Amino acid sequence: MMREYDYFEWVAQRRGSMRALAQMASQPRRRTRPRTAEETRMLERSALSAMKRRELEGRLVRTAPREYVLRG
Repeated sequence: MMREYDYFEWVAQRRGSMRALAQMASQPRRRTRPRTAEETRMLERSALSAMKRRELEGRLVRTAPREYVLRG
């Protein structure tokens, strides 16, 4: 009976080395399809709420109309 492979083991087996696996795992994930409009809206809302939260905490300081500095 064969056990199930996890994704990284499968890639290592296909590429033939753990070095190739380590190199692949260290790279950022690449999207295989473009974002939908809903995904884009969700990301924008999340980024705006994080920015507002940091600004209220005093960690995000506006230095110019479109420039901010993140502190501590």
